Amino acid sequence: MSNSEQEKTCALCNKSFHVPPCRASVAKYCSRRCYEVGKRNTHGKFWTLCTPTESGCWMFHNASEKHPYGRYMLNLHEVSAHRASWEISHGAIPNGMHVCHKCDAPGCVNPEHLFLGTAKDNVMDMVRKGRAVGNRSKGELASHVVLNEDQVRKIRASTAKHVELARELNVSPGAIRSVRARRSWKHV
Repeated sequence: MSNSEQEKTCALCNKSFHVPPCRASVAKYCSRRCYEVGKRNTHGKFWTLCTPTESGCWMFHNASEKHPYGRYMLNLHEVSAHRASWEISHGAIPNGMHVCHKCDAPGCVNPEHLFLGTAKDNVMDMVRKGRAVGNRSKGELASHVVLNEDQVRKIRASTAKHVELARELNVSPGAIRSVRARRSWKHV
């Protein structure tokens, strides 16, 4: 080992190996064999990215506003985290089938909360649970909501500028304009 190389531990076999400083931030495996096996064996890593909740959901850490289901690299393909959970737990998803949630938490990857269904099954489940577009949840019941009804009333009663209220309530000035113009929160 030269003085400039750094010591790392293999993510698969836990053996020590040495890498030049330019590769230290990206090197995870001691050999090509460990790399190939490590890329195929994503099961252990996947479950470390989940946090159990009191409701029984296992929330995937990488879920975001842009990707509420979370994204995960499985077998060299990026897939939704709930689909990865199904494949890791039950095997391949048959063509034409969707992985649906019993719990309606998009970031949940608990295999017990997932089931396979057709596109029609998924839509019927959505309608039955009152989540269809014409039946969309309003106000605080909506899954993406940031404001609550008291804050909406405060916005409408306030004479403060959009920007000031937005900063105070941690929303965009456009959200404030929509509330004041009654384009959103019409029921309040």
